[in-house]
Amino acid sequence: MKLSIRLLADCDTLSTADELAVTLCREFACLSPLSFLLPKPFWKSADIFELNFTLYPFSQNIFYQIMKRGDERWMLLGPEPRNAAIWIKSERNMFLAPEISWVKMVLH
Repeated sequence: MKLSIRLLADCDTLSTADELAVTLCREFACLSPLSFLLPKPFWKSADIFELNFTLYPFSQNIFYQIMKRGDERWMLLGPEPRNAAIWIKSERNMFLAPEISWVKMVLH
């Protein structure tokens, strides 16, 4: 089993997105071995970057540990057992870094 994590982050430059990716690698590496793709500009906006991580070997417990690092604004998706979740930033919440505006996690 593996966990795919896709994040969108508001970053002014690619170097800022790279720094965020390093920070997130450190955060996720504490939980599980991982792989990641280099940040790339999001197609809708030049100041939004997409970051993708895959954690494995993976346990469902890590899925919920990662959710707890944000607030309670996660939307669980899919039939039971829930295998995906989305988080969207609002004025009063943050997930791991202030630049992160959207997250989707999917168990495979």
